[in-house]
Amino acid sequence: MATINMKKIGTLTVVLVIVGIVVWLGTGLITQEQITQPQTTPEEKTTEPTVTQETTSSPEKELTREDLGHSVVTPQEAFTLIKKNKNNFNFVILDVRTPEEFAEGHIENAINLDYYMDERTNYTKSFRDEIGKLDRDKKYLVYCLADIRSSVTMDMMRHLGFREVYDMSGGIVQWKAEELPVME
Repeated sequence: MATINMKKIGTLTVVLVIVGIVVWLGTGLITQEQITQPQTTPEEKTTEPTVTQETTSSPEKELTREDLGHSVVTPQEAFTLIKKNKNNFNFVILDVRTPEEFAEGHIENAINLDYYMDERTNYTKSFRDEIGKLDRDKKYLVYCLADIRSSVTMDMMRHLGFREVYDMSGGIVQWKAEELPVME
């Protein structure tokens, strides 16, 4: 019996990894070439250009996600962020779960943008295109069920030039576990 359960868990893990790779390829955040490139030793690696911040008084500093306004926040930090931005029309709470998941409970004032819309619309709509239509100058708090889709979404938004994006770690599952308010 235990062996059968371990086999099921192993198969599920493999399937999830494959789905994750397919999602990354579909979003354009990673290419097939990057996956199939041979590994190099540290001596063989070449230095890739980095995003730098030019200043007259200090040497170049590599910019981090936080410098660019992209960071992961806990549900408590997200709740504080929401309270601080309660009347700010430039603050958007973006729920990237399916409409069915959204209907089961969501953060107040969240906008639902289905991460799986590509498949659900038979590829007549693209999640990446819909994200691209959003105002890049607004501040976004992104969440999903457990932090997988929102993490990919935050990276996508960073690549598309969004200025300030926060990914809520643990998703709505962790939000509910911390007994934070949910709209149903």
